[in-house]
Amino acid sequence: MLKLTCSRAGIEDDMRVLDLGCGWSSVSLWIAERFPGCRVTAVSSSRDQGRFIADTAAGRGLDTVTVQTADVSTFDPGCRFDRIVSVEMLEHVRNYPAALARIAGWLEPDGACFIHVFSHRRFAYLFDESARGDWMARDFFAGGAMPSHDLLPGLAAGSRRRHAGGPSSGPPERGRPPDSRGPAEPTGCVDAADLPGLRCVAGWWLPGTHYALTLEARRARYDAACIEIEPIPTDVYGAPAAAAWHARRRLFFISCAETFGFRDGREWGVSHYLLRRAHPACEPTTPGWTR
Repeated sequence: MLKLTCSRAGIEDDMRVLDLGCGWSSVSLWIAERFPGCRVTAVSSSRDQGRFIADTAAGRGLDTVTVQTADVSTFDPGCRFDRIVSVEMLEHVRNYPAALARIAGWLEPDGACFIHVFSHRRFAYLFDESARGDWMARDFFAGGAMPSHDLLPGLAAGSRRRHAGGPSSGPPERGRPPDSRGPAEPTGCVDAADLPGLRCVAGWWLPGTHYALTLEARRARYDAACIEIEPIPTDVYGAPAAAAWHARRRLFFISCAETFGFRDGREWGVSHYLLRRAHPACEPTTPGWTR
């Protein structure tokens, strides 16, 4: 998936790349190892993740990775980027127009942003952490949302969509078997819809079965390391809460694997989008920004 992500993002050597909402920074480290001329900025809101990324990069001799701990809503990079990559961040965002407008201002005039996000093939919905008993929304997706596959391209009012049919037109309709040839080619479901400062030029849909297998593998690794992990939540939350902590993480892996595997991955899946600056001549409004 890392190779596919960088291919669809159009990553090339000597680019300035922003890994936005980088998590444990698999993308940043992968790019730095394979494109040594790239300058990569990894942004996470977690100090623990920031320390891990910095230590890992130093241990691998990767001096082209810069780590910043910041909230994306207030983050100011002080420069522009050739490519911005966002993997599994927008699930935790609700104000998409504001987020995308900020991203547009961080791009070079000929730059591009690649987005990887979970999605439902038809419906967008919020995770409601206030609902009684909805521990998954509260503990894992607080403040987040599940977008529909066409939500980002459809943000532009009145954007015209065309469905060409076949696996390239987006998520499969009810009754269509999953495409056994692998990830679909760029969708033809939007006519370059305008987002705030951005233009959606390509989109792809990956069936949820891919992520279901990932979740099953994570659960197996979690179970294998359970004895090693066990003291951590006990120290942080205390023994009674630690038991619930472990149970909820196992249930998270199991229930999400079932969700993404449902109907052979035709309901929930992964959406990829490639966005470009809508108006290349428009410069960012933040003063003092440099290449």
